[in-house]
Order: sequence, then structure tokens, then C-alpha cells
Amino acid sequence: MATTPQPASTRKKPVASKTTASTKKADAKASTPKINAPGTAAEQLEDSNKAGSDEPAASETTAASATPPAKSKKSKKPPAEDKSIADRWGKDLTASGWTAIPNVLFEYSQELGLKTLDMVIILHLAGYWWRKGNDPFPSKATLARKIGVEPRTVQRAIAELESKGYIERTKRFATSGGNLSNSYSFDGLIKTARTFAKQMITEREAKAVATSRKKPTRAAAKASR
Repeated sequence: MATTPQPASTRKKPVASKTTASTKKADAKASTPKINAPGTAAEQLEDSNKAGSDEPAASETTAASATPPAKSKKSKKPPAEDKSIADRWGKDLTASGWTAIPNVLFEYSQELGLKTLDMVIILHLAGYWWRKGNDPFPSKATLARKIGVEPRTVQRAIAELESKGYIERTKRFATSGGNLSNSYSFDGLIKTARTFAKQMITEREAKAVATSRKKPTRAAAKASR
């Protein structure tokens, strides 16, 4: 039995792959790794360089990492806390950077035995502390210049804070063997101030309860009319 040949219009034709210029460009772009340059902290890196280091600072990324291009994401809204700070201080001041300090350090500075210079040094150190586990490491010369005192004065104050257990210094060394500026941990200060922080919370809650008791309820207010 003879097979009836199919019309030419019904035959399947092989699909030829068309490579356009835009496709080649996109493939080349996708195959090219994206280099993320390490972040910089100018003053801390400058301190390390002055100390004889030819290596990036410990809290900075030590090498650029090659990663594939990430998909574009929509910009997230700033946290409510950031917005509140911008509302109070203005967008320009907030955009330049801000430092979070627990109120307990101010309210109980006398009980903690913190002098004025101690508080100023803590404020400046905290300004270099960007995330947990990454201790700040500005040099004493940098702190002294910003505060307006001699480096020796800063050195004595930090030594006293260390003797109280509030600050812990860690020596840093370059791979070439030179000394870098010390890093500073606040673990001791946080542990000691936690007791006063709990006291502040208890007093605040007690005050809130006492205030609510003084205010008449809606039912009592209607009955008194």
C-alpha cells in the first residue's frame, strides 16, 4: 500500500535558532561576574595605614568577591526608627549618619561612674561601631583630634574604662608584622548597664500604672456628671 505524501505546508520544518545582537549582549553580560568592591571606612583605614599596615582593616571586607549579577529588587522603605530620627533632626543631618546610644548610659552615668570625658569617648567609639561582632578601632590620635584633647588624655581615660571592666582592648597586627590601632569591645559596659536598664524599665512601668489609676474611667466619668 503506497503512502500518500503529505503536503509541503503540513511538514514540520526545523526551527532555526536566531541569535540577535541583543541576545549576544545579554549572554555576555550574564556571563561576566559582578565584582563587589570592599566597603571603606576612611578614618579607620587611615589609622591602620599610619600604624604601618598594608592590609585592609579587620572590620572591612578583605577581598572583592565575584558573584553573579543579582536580580534588581525594589528599594525597601526605611525603618520606622530612621523616619522618626529624620523627622526630628531633618533629612540632611540624618543622611550624614547617626549613632544609637541607650538612654541608660545618660540616666545612670553617675551610678556607673562615667565622667564627662568617658561619655564623650564612648559616644565617639560608638560612632565607629556599625554592627555586632565588628568592634570599632579608631586610633587614639583620631579620637583626641575629634574631642579636642591630647592623645595621652584619651589613652588615660580608656585605660581607666578598661580597669572598670567597661571596655576591652584587643591588639591588632598587620600581616607584615606591624601594629594596628586597637579594637574596643563594649561587652563589659553592656553587662553592667543592664541592671540599671531593668531598673529603668520597672520604674517606668510602675509610673505608667500609677498614672492610669489616677485617670477616671469613662463609666466613672459619666456617673459623676
